[in-house]
Amino acid sequence: MTSIWLVTSLVIFVASFMQGAAGFAFALLAVPFLVWTGFSLAEASIITAINAIVIVSLAAHKFRKHLDWSFLWPTIVLRVFSISLGIFFLNHLNNLDRHFIRQILGLLLLIIVIIQFTVKPKARDALAPIWWWLAFGLAGFLMGLVGFGGPPSVLWVMAHNWPNLKSRALLTGIYWTGLPIQILLLLGSFGSELYQSSVLALSFIPIALLGILCGLWWGDKLNKDHLKYAAYSLLSFAALSSFLSH
Repeated sequence: MTSIWLVTSLVIFVASFMQGAAGFAFALLAVPFLVWTGFSLAEASIITAINAIVIVSLAAHKFRKHLDWSFLWPTIVLRVFSISLGIFFLNHLNNLDRHFIRQILGLLLLIIVIIQFTVKPKARDALAPIWWWLAFGLAGFLMGLVGFGGPPSVLWVMAHNWPNLKSRALLTGIYWTGLPIQILLLLGSFGSELYQSSVLALSFIPIALLGILCGLWWGDKLNKDHLKYAAYSLLSFAALSSFLSH
């Protein structure tokens, strides 16, 4: 048990460090590596979500005056349904062979990394409504199914011709409002199966806070592009290792 706690602590620290330094990748790194450690996909999701909400709350406090609730409320309603749908399928996926689950996570991560490198949406003042439905519907579904749903909403926000402050505040608000929905629906769906993991997750909060504070400190000193490439390298390693696992 001690060795599992130490390995999990390392995963949480590295993931939160990269979140602080590069500005993304906490759930993308944490969930696959926690499944590697031996947790089920549902357990990995709840541990990641509980620690993520603490981290994101720091950013939400920073951007509290810039959160656009007229925009956030409709996304909350949509994600209640889409996260629920993802968790419905998670109930079935969670019982499949652990190696098969790793391969699914690896394939999804590979797709995300490739999209991040190749898809550069042209910023414009507005998008067709269908893209809003697709972005937040898919983001919620992935959040419920595999514990990370950020990329679709990131692409949607980045496709708008908005100031950097507005984009960062919106993305923070999207994560911050989605995580409580994910946690409550996971606990409601899996019940006692996740209670022990939820309590365990609380013990990693100081480590997550230490990781993000260290990441923020180093992020101010290091080249941002280098940090992003480091994050993508870790994601690629996690993706390929998971996809090629036997």
